[in-house]
Amino acid sequence: MYLLATGTDQQIQEQNFARTFFKMNIVCTMIPGNSNIELASIVLDNCNQDDLIIFFSDSGNNTHINELLTIPLKKRLRLRQSL
Repeated sequence: MYLLATGTDQQIQEQNFARTFFKMNIVCTMIPGNSNIELASIVLDNCNQDDLIIFFSDSGNNTHINELLTIPLKKRLRLRQSL
């Protein structure tokens, strides 16, 4: 399970989410969103159908995140959006 957050508030939500799953012995990998877009793109490029990617964004109108979302779309991975 990969987690990616866009801003400070979203990073707090991401950390709380990961902490909750860690208590159930499920490790989440937190990908740095705005700070290291190249690393995020490399991770997403290596994802497959068995991976779960969760984006934490306030508006969903983040240019960097929208660019990153094209990677799984090009690979034809299924995307689900939840508000």
